[in-house]
Amino acid sequence: MCISNSFWRHFSCNGVDFTVTRKHPQLIHGTFNIGKESAWDLSVVYGHPNPSKRRDLWTELRNIEEGGVGRWCVGSDFNAILHRNERKSKAHEATGPDRGFVNWFNNSDMTDLNFQSPQFTWKRGHAQSRLDRVVVNTDWFETFPLALVLHLPKLKSDHCPLLIRLRDKGTQKKCDTSFRFFAPWTMHEEFEAFVKQNWRDDCLWDTNITRFTAEVQGWNKKVFGNIERRKMALYAQLDQLNNLNLDSPLWNKKRCEVWLELEKCLQQEELMWVQRSRCNWYHHGDKNTRYFHTVTQCRKRRKNIEALQDMNGEWCYDQESLRREGTNFFQKLYTVENTQASEINFGGSYPMILEDKIDVLGYIASQQEIKHALFSMGSLKAPGPDGLNPLFYQSQWSTVGKSMTSMVQSIFTTPDLIKNFNGTNIVLIPKVEV
Repeated sequence: MCISNSFWRHFSCNGVDFTVTRKHPQLIHGTFNIGKESAWDLSVVYGHPNPSKRRDLWTELRNIEEGGVGRWCVGSDFNAILHRNERKSKAHEATGPDRGFVNWFNNSDMTDLNFQSPQFTWKRGHAQSRLDRVVVNTDWFETFPLALVLHLPKLKSDHCPLLIRLRDKGTQKKCDTSFRFFAPWTMHEEFEAFVKQNWRDDCLWDTNITRFTAEVQGWNKKVFGNIERRKMALYAQLDQLNNLNLDSPLWNKKRCEVWLELEKCLQQEELMWVQRSRCNWYHHGDKNTRYFHTVTQCRKRRKNIEALQDMNGEWCYDQESLRREGTNFFQKLYTVENTQASEINFGGSYPMILEDKIDVLGYIASQQEIKHALFSMGSLKAPGPDGLNPLFYQSQWSTVGKSMTSMVQSIFTTPDLIKNFNGTNIVLIPKVEV
């Protein structure tokens, strides 16, 4: 098949509009509209099976990009792979990644849309590969951050049809509404005073946690506010002051104040995206907000499950079937079939612990040791059930340190108390073959 043999001039159905603007033997390119949404560029490809002739496809894609594209989506049958694990064959040396494909993908800074269902989209005999995929540029990805691709069952072809689910952010269901500490709060000038008002050393640890988490959510709405709205308002205010084109000391002072406020807001935004991206190598001041935003959206897409393979090897896609298969899998996984477990014989012997070492193990941890352990943790590591990550306790140590020390030391004197603090959040995720 050659794409040029298909006569595509215009496509329209139920508010969906696609107009072809460029044709090539291995590609059709055009503008795509959905209802009132702004147009985005769509390239439907069919890579030539011959690698030498397929080079024309990568050249044409570069030409399209150099001619100017906005939000760009490229997909269908590339007849090539990006990674070696995307091909499986009994041949002694299976064909590896297409170097031209890899170079174009990296140089154009494209993102491979997350997919679900079977890993391979093409199969013939014992050979199978992921030849079909959808890749997008950063502008398209930021417009549809929750989009993913479903590999649908094969019909009368040896290729899987591809279904792109855009999934608007507004229609995404929020399953987890539990409290989470918001790192940018620590950058607000009133936050430290707020913590002191709502954290008392003479109260029980659970009482302090409950009071603080309840009060801080109201403080967030009334005092801290929405970072994005504050940023846009400050941009508009700064633009208005610049348009006045005044050069008096009063106006210069006002512009400086707005600029400093905007700089602080941008730093808060940076920390917000770093926290959401779970980045481990961040240093304050990196200013890579767009990168952290992209990482966050990638994590969001990976957390969504749109397809599962049942016990019979069939793929299911509807939500009710997904819930049922997930529940059945873990119920079977954690169901004990043999209740009479045999006694474990470790054998061998263990060295005796000297008495002076035993005495050291019984010591109660000092405040300095507790503080050192706390500050050794990663500030933005995932929190426990109370929603407070290490950053909160580290930044507010002068206020919460005394009660934290009392809480930890009480566990040393009454070990049974550990069950009240040793809770954790667990997400059960089945392993998949990559």
